[in-house]
Amino acid sequence: MIAEIFSKSRQRIFAPLTKAKIIPIKFTIGRANHEYLDLTSIEKQEDNKDSGSVSAGYGYLTDKWFSGVSLEYQKSFKSGDVMDYCTPINDASTATQCEEIAFGKPTEKVRHNASIEFRYRPLNENFAVAVKFTKDFKNNEEFAEIPIYLLESEKLGLNSGIRITWDSKSNDIGGKLFFGTSFNFF
Repeated sequence: MIAEIFSKSRQRIFAPLTKAKIIPIKFTIGRANHEYLDLTSIEKQEDNKDSGSVSAGYGYLTDKWFSGVSLEYQKSFKSGDVMDYCTPINDASTATQCEEIAFGKPTEKVRHNASIEFRYRPLNENFAVAVKFTKDFKNNEEFAEIPIYLLESEKLGLNSGIRITWDSKSNDIGGKLFFGTSFNFF
């Protein structure tokens, strides 16, 4: 019911819209607690790290397609590899107690991304496709993502499809089935 009301409201608002220029600006910030094993003291440590991003772009929207470009600065932290760490239960015992913990401090990752994106959806069709290519100039890496929306239920506000991804660091091509909210240009 709510999805149907939202869909009808969206159609009333955007139906007269045939062309629009869009300038998206986005800020994100977050804090994560990283628990890890300090490799010099062999003791558990905790460290709170702040991550965030800022991006700006420009896009052009019609009733069937969207194209846009964006620039983004990202700063994040990644925990070290998780391994089993085992310690004696007490000094007199040979039995051990094990837990999974990250080895080493979290590492900072900074990205300077430039992206180009194109989305296409024929009117009154369940099919839609979006293609996004991103270049990280700081780390000299490239990423591509192509979600293909195959089935959509306007009544429920849901869709499903296939997402194809590629990244230059591992040179892997991946694919996933997805289920989510309805395709949207925004």
